[in-house]
This record gives sequence, structure tokens and C-alpha cells, in this order.
Amino acid sequence: MNRSFLSVLVVLVILGAIVCGIVRYSGGPDIDKSSYQAVMMTNGIAYYGKIDSTYGKYITLSDVFYLQQSAGNPLALIRFANETQGPQNMIYINKSQVSFLYNLDTTKELYKKIQELSAQEAKTKSATQAK
Repeated sequence: MNRSFLSVLVVLVILGAIVCGIVRYSGGPDIDKSSYQAVMMTNGIAYYGKIDSTYGKYITLSDVFYLQQSAGNPLALIRFANETQGPQNMIYINKSQVSFLYNLDTTKELYKKIQELSAQEAKTKSATQAK
């Protein structure tokens, strides 16, 4: 009797772990991998890029941009990789610091500006490599 009780208990623990794992990793956001996402941080900063992964503790965001406004100038779209410290164009964001995220609307100005900037950079890069 003691052995069968222990067997049942082990099976229940394993099933509980499986169910908890499924609940924990399901029901996440519907990420459009062909588009860009906005990731709004709890400190008010917003990053725009392509979410590569939401698995684990971090969100992996590549092809990253943000908006910057300086005194007297309109908002400018800045590629994260162009920062003076020379980061790669990928960031790892702690999920606990994310307020919310969403897929960018492909018909809106920000998405179109990202596409334009990316096309200009690709054109410049290919022209530089051709020299």
C-alpha cells in the first residue's frame, strides 16, 4: 500500500509539473515574426524591433530602433546599433521590466519609417562594399 501510494504521488507530481509548464509558456502574445514589435518598458522607454524569442526570463529583440527628441528638433528614429558604445543590433530585455508589447501596424508612419531607414542603410552598405 505504501509503495502504490508513493507511485501515485510521483505520477501526480510529474503531471502537475507538466501542466504548470504548459500554462506558464502558453497564452503569450501573438507575435508576427514578419513584422516589427513595440516593446514598452516600465521606465517609459520604447524599443521597436523584431522579437526573436520570449522564452525564459528575457525577450530577445533584434533590428532595434528607438525614438529620440532633442531640443527644438522633431522626433528622430535611431538605430540602436548606431550608439557610440557600438552595441550589436540586438538587445535582451528582462521581462519584469516590460510594461506591454504589441505588433506594429504596417500601414502606420513608424513602420514605414523603419522600412525606409533599413532600405537606405542597406543601399549605403552595398555601395560601400562595392568600392
